[in-house]
Amino acid sequence: MDFFALIVMLIPAILCGVTFALLRKKIKSVAYIFLGLGILLFILIFSLWLPEVSGKQLTKRFESVRFFQRNTPVIPKLNTPDWEYWVLAQSNLAQGLYTYGTRYPERDSIAKTMVSNIAEKMVDEANFPFKNYPKKWSSQALYLSHLNIVLAINQAMNEDERYADLNKKISNYLAQKMISSPYKNTFTAGKSKGYFPAENTVILESLRLTDAVQKTNFLERTYRDWKRFVKREVMYNNNQLPCTNFDEMDKCKLLPQSPYLCWTTNYIYHIDPDFAKEIWHQTKFFYRENTLLFWTNFKRYHPDDTPPAYGKNNPRPLEVISPNITAKLTAAMLGNRLTYFQLNNLFALKNLLNGTPPITQENYWEELLNTSLQFRAECL
Repeated sequence: MDFFALIVMLIPAILCGVTFALLRKKIKSVAYIFLGLGILLFILIFSLWLPEVSGKQLTKRFESVRFFQRNTPVIPKLNTPDWEYWVLAQSNLAQGLYTYGTRYPERDSIAKTMVSNIAEKMVDEANFPFKNYPKKWSSQALYLSHLNIVLAINQAMNEDERYADLNKKISNYLAQKMISSPYKNTFTAGKSKGYFPAENTVILESLRLTDAVQKTNFLERTYRDWKRFVKREVMYNNNQLPCTNFDEMDKCKLLPQSPYLCWTTNYIYHIDPDFAKEIWHQTKFFYRENTLLFWTNFKRYHPDDTPPAYGKNNPRPLEVISPNITAKLTAAMLGNRLTYFQLNNLFALKNLLNGTPPITQENYWEELLNTSLQFRAECL
């Protein structure tokens, strides 16, 4: 599939070569312009493709991940935007490291140690002060869902059962919260902000992983109820895409946004691949734009939506990170290698033209999440 993606991306260069062959006896000067353009395109596209398939890009990304883990400053204050970036980054790093260790057995021990460190940091009372107080869990579903993923992966990789009881306790709590809700979703951002179905899919994936490791059965009914409600109540535009946000009064408070759709696809793919592929197909149809054969771009907002004139106060992480990063992860997850390489080329071209953005105190946690998502995508 990687070679097929290269051939498709090389079509512009091939067409330049064909044009040269047709014009070289009639208009030599123009023909050689096309020849030169074709050669330049071939070199550019091949040089963008080769680092990924050779593993050099992933090796460099892995070193970036290790840099972040070695140099992480004090964890941000609880329930702040930066704290949410940190939370999402930890579980995506753990998921990426699980795949990385499988792909490179010689580095599996390093990956296992890194995952163990992530688990220890996330259950540390400094970062999880309500660990032993389930009555305080009601406003912490986002943290609990990502922690649950880390605990299950840590046990699967390291055969570490220290957190098995906590893993099962969190799973039972989250499953009951979703099942008992009349909307089959739970609050992940506080009651005032409504329900985010995409963020609830992280809970569902955490239940799947827990069931696999602990031999429990938390997922089946929870997912069945969630899917039935979402498909019946919160799908936009003739049942094509789930809305980003809803509440008791408005079942489509925010129209579908591509990062949330990709998030949903990523986290339900191993649970319900057909539904995931259906959402991904519609996401590409409505949000993909500026498509050339060797790069592409995803917009954030639905064609029917009006982007806000001003940014929100305390936006959710998925309202900030690039739609192309979540799309790249989704393309990798679903084996859509052409789209994956096109998005990978887009990031490489941006870095080539603009340089790699420096890591500062202001963007540290956002860059950590971006790196974690890119790493996870490139491991697949």
